[in-house]
Amino acid sequence: MQDYEHLGHMQLVPNSELSKPSSKCFYLPHFGVVREQSETTKLRVVFDASAKTDSNLSLNDILHTGPKLQNALFNILLKFRCHRIALTGDIEKMFRQILVNEDDVEFQRIFWREIPEESLKEYRLLTVTYGTACAPYLSIRTIQQLAEEEIKKFPEASKVALEQCIAPPGGAPHSLRNTALEDFYVDDLITGTNSKEDAKKLVSQVIELLKKGGFPIRKWGSNESSVLESLPTELRSSSGSLHIEEDHLMKILGIIWNSKKDTFRINVSPPNEVRPTKRQLLSTIAKIYDPLGFLSPTTIQLKILMQDIWKENISWDDPVTDCIFESWTQFTQESNEAPS
Repeated sequence: MQDYEHLGHMQLVPNSELSKPSSKCFYLPHFGVVREQSETTKLRVVFDASAKTDSNLSLNDILHTGPKLQNALFNILLKFRCHRIALTGDIEKMFRQILVNEDDVEFQRIFWREIPEESLKEYRLLTVTYGTACAPYLSIRTIQQLAEEEIKKFPEASKVALEQCIAPPGGAPHSLRNTALEDFYVDDLITGTNSKEDAKKLVSQVIELLKKGGFPIRKWGSNESSVLESLPTELRSSSGSLHIEEDHLMKILGIIWNSKKDTFRINVSPPNEVRPTKRQLLSTIAKIYDPLGFLSPTTIQLKILMQDIWKENISWDDPVTDCIFESWTQFTQESNEAPS
C-alpha cells in the first residue's frame, strides 16, 4: 500500500470530500495474496469489486465491461510455436500505468491504516484496478490505441500488438478497433521471429513503443542467448539466463517450457496416498493444465473416469474402488512415459 501511495497510484481523500453521498462513491474491500513463486511481487493487493452492497449489487454488476478484445490463449500459444526465435516479456504493473478519469476514481475508494492503533483513512485509487470488470478492456484497448498511433514509427512492434496492422488511407478501420491483441495475453508478451537480427530489432521496438505510453516491459526471456545479451540485466527474466542449460525451464502462460530443448512439460502430480479418495482424485484431475491439448488422447480417459467415479456413488472422503484405482494407475504410468 505504501508502494501505491509512493508511486501516485492512490491519494488520501481530502477532509472536504469525506462526506460525499454513498451514491457518488464506492468502497472496495481489499486483502493481500502471497505468491512465493513470483519473481517480483511476492505480496499482491487484491481489490474485490464483486463484493455486494446492501442493495445486493456490486461495483462489477453495474460497470460496463466493454467488448472482448483479448485473443484466445490457445491462439497465442499456437502462434508462439511457429517462431524459431521465441521471445517473452511482461509489462510492469500494466493496469496501474493507466489513469482513471477523475470523475470515476470516487468509485475506487478504500480504507487503510499503517498500524492497528491508527484511525482508518480514506484513499482513492487513481489507476485501473485489477479486479474490476472493465480492467481487461481498458488495459488492452490502451495498448491497442498506442500501437495504432505509433505504427509508422514502430511497425514491427505494432504488428505484435495488432492483428490487423496495416491501416488504409483515412485511419484505422473499424475491424482494427475491434480485433484482439495478437501476441499479448493481458500483460504477458508471447511472440517471436525467425532470425536473431529480427528478434533484436523487435525487442528494441517493443521496448520503445511501450515506453511511449508509459509501459515499462521487463522479464524478457528467449531461447536465443544472443538476444538476451543485448538487454540490460535488469530487463531479463531471472529464468532468462544467458547460458541456457539443458534443464532451463520457463513458464509460458502457465505451461512449463524448456527453452533449450524447445519442449513443453505438463505436470501430473498423483496423490501420495496408496489409495486416493474421491476428493483427492478429482482434485488432481482438475489441476491438469493442458490448454494446447497435448494430452487430449489420454485426458479424455480421465473425463470418462470422472463419470465412473460419480456412478460409484461414494462419499467425498471414501477411497475409490479397485476398478477406478486401476484405471488411474494406468493413466499415471502412461503420462510418466510420454515424451515432452
